[in-house]
Amino acid sequence: MYCIAAMAATTLFACAKQTQPTPAEESTTNNTARVPVENSIAANVTVTYTDESSFVNTLSSYGYKTPDQLSLNRVGTSSGYTSVYGFNIPAANQVKGFKWNDGDEGTTEWRPQGITGFTWGSKNYLLITWYGVGPDDIAGVNNQQKGVRVSLVDITSMSNITYRHILLVQNKANMLNSALYKATNPYTQLDSYAPVTIHAGGIACYGSKVYVADTKLGIRVFDLTKFVSAAGDDT
Repeated sequence: MYCIAAMAATTLFACAKQTQPTPAEESTTNNTARVPVENSIAANVTVTYTDESSFVNTLSSYGYKTPDQLSLNRVGTSSGYTSVYGFNIPAANQVKGFKWNDGDEGTTEWRPQGITGFTWGSKNYLLITWYGVGPDDIAGVNNQQKGVRVSLVDITSMSNITYRHILLVQNKANMLNSALYKATNPYTQLDSYAPVTIHAGGIACYGSKVYVADTKLGIRVFDLTKFVSAAGDDT
């Protein structure tokens, strides 16, 4: 099992936009008559964040790994999912796809959410977020204590899809902060970190950083160069 620890938690406060309104006399149903609306940079944006980098640095003794160093231990199915054709769509623009293995395809314990992609060296990857399902989502399912995982999928060759699930984690000290941790039941790994208990409805990559949406807080930030191996268990 691998995990990746949060580098920061960022909160964005609302800002005012300055716009060029469409003249009232112009028809709002005639797209050709509309005046383009331009937004200027807002000057009153407030950003606050919790810096977790010192905590992440304490995990260095476990050995950091990068995406190309991870063992992708699951195989996706591309047969029958490699091409979606439409009328006069050039071959270069035809959509390609895959599906998870049978266990992940049918799981009720995890629910997929956001998707993004990035290139690392010569390889192309996808990152997909899943949140742990609890009884509020499906009666009788109690997986909410695991928080969020991401699937790292190697899509360099669509005929050879491999992937691995990776837990998103944070400093266990954050379990005392209701803004950073939603209490379910105590759960830590390596006696150092705890799950990131959010919905993870969106994800993006820029450079070596991963940005995951936190509905109530803002954005959680993770580092693609700091994957850590963790022991698996039955909880």
